[in-house]
Amino acid sequence: MEALEKCLEGFAAQTLAQDQFELILGGPRVPEVDHPRAMQLVFIDTGATDVSIVRNLAIDRARSPLIILYSAELRPFPELLERCLEFHREHAAVRHACLLRFDADPRYRRLHAPPPPNAAGIQSWQAFRSDAVTCKAELFRHGPFDPAYGCQAGPEFALRLSRRIDLTLFSDAVSTGERIETMSVRAACEAHYMAAYFEYRLSRAYPGAVVHAPADPVANAAQLAALVATIRGMERTSVEAESPRSRMLDALCARIEEHARAEGWAAAANAQTPSPPGSLGSLLK
Repeated sequence: MEALEKCLEGFAAQTLAQDQFELILGGPRVPEVDHPRAMQLVFIDTGATDVSIVRNLAIDRARSPLIILYSAELRPFPELLERCLEFHREHAAVRHACLLRFDADPRYRRLHAPPPPNAAGIQSWQAFRSDAVTCKAELFRHGPFDPAYGCQAGPEFALRLSRRIDLTLFSDAVSTGERIETMSVRAACEAHYMAAYFEYRLSRAYPGAVVHAPADPVANAAQLAALVATIRGMERTSVEAESPRSRMLDALCARIEEHARAEGWAAAANAQTPSPPGSLGSLLK
């Protein structure tokens, strides 16, 4: 609830007038939260937790030809909406243009690596791993998100679109918002586990779609426990950005996230029900 309220505060503080946009809030048992009366806020109780189902229902309700896909875990900067409108004005002649999201959280970057510099106009579905911030609503007439691919719905959706329409992706390294809370070790491992789980399923449905299989998992339980303990010990102390200690912590986190990815991939390969974060569960409580 607190994160959602902070997210809405970010939209209430937009430089674009509040009568120029509407917010559609979707999910299971959507709470009625306090918000400025001037904001046009639509609540949709979808009864579902799957992000693909929630997005599809919210997009169906959208009245504007331009949409922004956003997460309640983020607080938008005041210029987000005007930046998106400027993007669509700049590329008015490009029918299916999407602006990709940039997230400054290093753990999220490892999960969804940003496109390379100067990547404007890329035509690859793989860049959709970074997710889209804004696009035209008509894009979704060519096919909704597919719940079968969970958190990989973005890549799966873009892969299908790239075979049907001229999908043009644009990216810039300007963050349009900030994470309300830094991703914890547990949350990062859960995200990596689930991403690899559905990535494996995507690779079976679309051969050749996934080019990166996870690295090998940590060799044994004792090494895994020691790795987790070291990371948590370092996180409890102040770590200066870009210092050798910070780089070491990043390397250790990247290794444990690779372990979580390997477990998610293996779980899907063995037809198991996803249950993140696998063997990390007891260590990360």
